[in-house]
Amino acid sequence: MHISDSLADVILCAGIHNKHDQMSDTIIRMAGDRISAVVEMSLKLNKILGEEVTAADIETTWAHAQDAYDPKWMEDDYGDWKTYGARRDLKVLCTTDLGLRRLVKADNGVGWIDTVLIKPKVILEEILATSSPVEAK
Repeated sequence: MHISDSLADVILCAGIHNKHDQMSDTIIRMAGDRISAVVEMSLKLNKILGEEVTAADIETTWAHAQDAYDPKWMEDDYGDWKTYGARRDLKVLCTTDLGLRRLVKADNGVGWIDTVLIKPKVILEEILATSSPVEAK
C-alpha cells in the first residue's frame, strides 16, 4: 500500500464521495512530488537520528518475579544476599526500584554493548522465610 492509498482512505472516511482508485490517482497527480519529498526527508532524518547522532540508548531495567538473583546486575534491597551463603537458587520476589542501562552500538555495527548504570533493586523470596518483620529503610 502506498501513502497515496492511505491518504485516499482518510479522505474517503472524511466523507468525500469518490472511488478509491480515482482519489488515489488524484492525490498522486496533485501532490505526488511533495509527498515524495517529505518521505525522502523523513527517511534521511530517520537515518541520521538512528545511526549518526544517537550513539547510545538508555533503558530502564527491572527483574521479573521468579528470576534467578544475579548480583552482577541487580541489588538486594532488604537483605544481604551474601548471608545466604553460596546458594544459587535465590529467586526474585519483586522489583522495588528500577535500574538503568546504556546500550551502545557495537563498533562492527552488529549488536549492542550493554552497560549497567544503576542496578534495579529487588526483594528476594528468601525474605518471606524470615521470622521477623522487615523494617522499612
